[in-house]
Amino acid sequence: MKRFLTFAVAGLLLLQLFLILGKWWWFFELFTHYSVYYVLTAILLILFALPLRAWKSVLILVTLLSINLASFAPYLSAFPTAQALEEPTLSILSQNFYFTNDNFDEVQTILVDKAPDIFVIHEAGPKWRSSLPDFAAAYPNIYLTSETGVHGILLGSKVPGNFEEIPLGSKFGLEFIPNSQNYRVLAVHPFAPITEGYAAERNAQFADIVTYVKSGTLPTLVVGDFNSAPWSPYFQELLEDSDLADARLGFGLVPTWHAHNFLFRLPIDYVLTTPDWETLSFGRTAKTSADHWGIFAELKLNE
Repeated sequence: MKRFLTFAVAGLLLLQLFLILGKWWWFFELFTHYSVYYVLTAILLILFALPLRAWKSVLILVTLLSINLASFAPYLSAFPTAQALEEPTLSILSQNFYFTNDNFDEVQTILVDKAPDIFVIHEAGPKWRSSLPDFAAAYPNIYLTSETGVHGILLGSKVPGNFEEIPLGSKFGLEFIPNSQNYRVLAVHPFAPITEGYAAERNAQFADIVTYVKSGTLPTLVVGDFNSAPWSPYFQELLEDSDLADARLGFGLVPTWHAHNFLFRLPIDYVLTTPDWETLSFGRTAKTSADHWGIFAELKLNE
């Protein structure tokens, strides 16, 4: 039993080394996305080690647990519930709907349920173009990017405004600025870092997002499927360099992918806010046939 414990603790120590080295090699960075599972494993191993009086293992595990829990604490610290009573300036919904999915009625159902001021669909396939009129009654201001499929983005708004496709790496994000000119929204879908090339492209897109945020003066929201958990060193660098904050802070980890895999679920869909915004609520939408849950946030713009 103690031999098993020794190997298990050694495995967690090796994974912790991967987390430290994640900034320097794309393959190690992949392990950072699953930090929450290392915490759960450490807790189980502590419970296993205590009856065995394996105190050295317990000490190592508690140390590893403390290091990793520190990164989760901001997500689990509750904000005052009085915030929910305030009137939001803007509500926004973002959903990666999977590029081959054409169950548009599911999107309509979610939009009726949540009634967001703005909604964003990622991986909007070519069939969305013929379905735009179905959404026009509630969202008369709607735009689908020139590229559809995995990198297609659809944005609908109840209020009029201007749309522009913004270069991000080799692809594009979609910007929306309402006619009131009091804020801007950038919808993004960076590459999944599953190869060295894709990881480099995603990081280049992160850098371009930073440039975009810092180049303007309007209060900004950056929304989408970032293909990154909060604990990635590159995602942390994005937040630090842009002064953006994750709107889910204080509302739990809120995992969004994979919606149909009970064992592995990660928070990779975000509403990121500049300091001008206050988050009043944040959560998931109902499950659909897509592999992601949608996210819904209510925000207040501090004048």
